[in-house]
Amino acid sequence: MNRWVFRNRTFFLVSVAIFFSSYALIRAERFGGFSSLIGFGCLQDSVCFARLNSHVIPEHAAVFPTGGYDGQFYYYVAAGLYGNQDILDLSSALKDSPGSGRIFVDSLGFRIPRIGFPLLSGWLFLFGASALSFGMPVLLLLSHLLSCWFLFRMRPSAAWLYGFNPVSLLSFGLNLAEPLAMSLAIFASIAMIRPGGMTGSAGNAFRWWSALLALFLALISKETMFVPGVALGWLFLLSAWNRSAAMGTGIKQLMSPPGPVDPAGVGRQKDRSGAVAGLYAIASYWSLPFWIFLAGLAALIWYYIAGFFSGESAAGKLQIPFLGLMDFLRSGQGLSGGRGLLVLGIFWMAILVLYFAVHLVLRMRAEVSSLSDQGRQKGKAGNGRRTGTALLERRLVFPGLVLNLLLISFASAEEYWLTFANIVRLFAPAFLLMAFVRKRLLFRVSAGWTILVSFLLWWNDFRHLI
Repeated sequence: MNRWVFRNRTFFLVSVAIFFSSYALIRAERFGGFSSLIGFGCLQDSVCFARLNSHVIPEHAAVFPTGGYDGQFYYYVAAGLYGNQDILDLSSALKDSPGSGRIFVDSLGFRIPRIGFPLLSGWLFLFGASALSFGMPVLLLLSHLLSCWFLFRMRPSAAWLYGFNPVSLLSFGLNLAEPLAMSLAIFASIAMIRPGGMTGSAGNAFRWWSALLALFLALISKETMFVPGVALGWLFLLSAWNRSAAMGTGIKQLMSPPGPVDPAGVGRQKDRSGAVAGLYAIASYWSLPFWIFLAGLAALIWYYIAGFFSGESAAGKLQIPFLGLMDFLRSGQGLSGGRGLLVLGIFWMAILVLYFAVHLVLRMRAEVSSLSDQGRQKGKAGNGRRTGTALLERRLVFPGLVLNLLLISFASAEEYWLTFANIVRLFAPAFLLMAFVRKRLLFRVSAGWTILVSFLLWWNDFRHLI
């Protein structure tokens, strides 16, 4: 097949849509209909959320006898928000009888903080339970396709890696928030990184505010999006610092002009006007990192208010670094499957981090050893486009992968490595950030690993139909 086909946007979007839709159809065929994508569950003689919340789920919905999946709780929260229902935790089921006006979830500290997906999809419940159960997976797919389209406009190869990432595929099949959260993070990143900003035009103002809103919604949809959010803030923080330093040097030169003093003061007045303009420019440089910080702070406050940092919530699952990984490796179970590929992915992420760290050190040494500004300017002119791409790798991908490795290392509770579905979602930031890798060999290995994991995930469900 000619390479130009892979640069065709329509071919790409249709390929992603077919791949994801076929995965949904396979799971629907396996588990009893399209409503199985929500993951309603019931444990006989034990916890049965489908029975406790029967008044808000569709009639004849597929119910898993194994307890179901986390996607059902996004559905319950969405139905509670827009259906005028009280959302209660499981302990309340012992005191309050189930029925109209009450919805029960396993833990409020787990479910309420991640409110972004229910908030954006719950309005479908106004049209009935069937509309919500059908519309939530459709919203996940549409958001993923839209973010693929945005990313393809920037760089087609990056869109292929991101478009076929296993986290979005798995989460789409389980009605989880990751596809929506990652899509919002992609939109925010592209809108902020795209050139032509920091002027006072209304178009740029709309772009910045839309990007900040998307970032905030991504953060309150899934906590793992704090990783690319922090990396994005770091990117613009360093950019603001460097641009402010350069502008400050120019202002000093304007305020202390060489040569004889102008008796009329005309030249001095022009210099002062230029200095004031420079100060306004410096303020504009810092505005974006400031608002990114506020968006992150607002999301953190929401997580705190909603109880996410209590001992029983997700934040209470952090333990000794890499303890869960070590236990998994010692057990020897699943090393030949998807979790084994994720272990290889951890090593690959570490290689990428080491590569970027070495190049950062070498670049710093080269700058220190530069003997003249003329030589430094020639180096910049010779780099051209590569300078900008290296900048993204150093200031966005590198810190983001470091944070993602730290996140994976501290997720050492037993249930994380117990199943592929639990642990792979912690890799969501990596699949997003690796789309911005520009070194050809590093990108191809990253893309190969990403697509291989996705294909094996798809095949694992398909082979049960053969």
